[in-house]
Amino acid sequence: MKKKCVLLALCILVLTGVSVAHAAVYNFIPKPADMGDLEHTYYFSWNIYASGLRGADVTSAQLTFSNIWDWTVEPDMLYVHLLDVPQTSGQLVRFNSYPTYWSTLYRFNDNELTSGDDWAGNPLLGTWTDPMGGQATNFNLVIDFDENQLQALENSVADGNFAIGVDPDCHYYNSGVTLTVTTAPVPEPATMSLLGMGVLGLLGLKRRKA
Repeated sequence: MKKKCVLLALCILVLTGVSVAHAAVYNFIPKPADMGDLEHTYYFSWNIYASGLRGADVTSAQLTFSNIWDWTVEPDMLYVHLLDVPQTSGQLVRFNSYPTYWSTLYRFNDNELTSGDDWAGNPLLGTWTDPMGGQATNFNLVIDFDENQLQALENSVADGNFAIGVDPDCHYYNSGVTLTVTTAPVPEPATMSLLGMGVLGLLGLKRRKA
């Protein structure tokens, strides 16, 4: 009976005695937040450097373009990609630093006479065209990463660095861009220690019984 009580106490200690870290949620915002209204004469690399994501298990990601609309009625297309390697060969628009990450926004001259996707060949996150044009409609373009895109993002953030590539084939006004990334919880060091103690205790009881 005494051994059973000790075993039960060890189990309770391991399961409830300590807390497990909550999932981490990262919100990334470029500077300027609207990426300069996404002019057609440029395409952009929004480079993100977040050491906290290094080797993380990414469970969800969402990219939002708030209140986005094409400046006039015309054929248009917005291309959005995931870039494994941040691109820095263009013109630096802004450097942005926060406590948990820092980012840069680079733009590249888009000399195409016709529409086209300058980031083609990189994982595509989504495309969008304004069904109206010429006026704001308070529409938020939300891109939820699917399973394959999440895996590509997780592979990209293995070293903590990745980028979002945007090619606007027309001029898109918007109220700001936000990338939200959620990672799986990681057990606290104390939890792992107590788990080890529990296992050792169980082994000790087993040996004594033998």
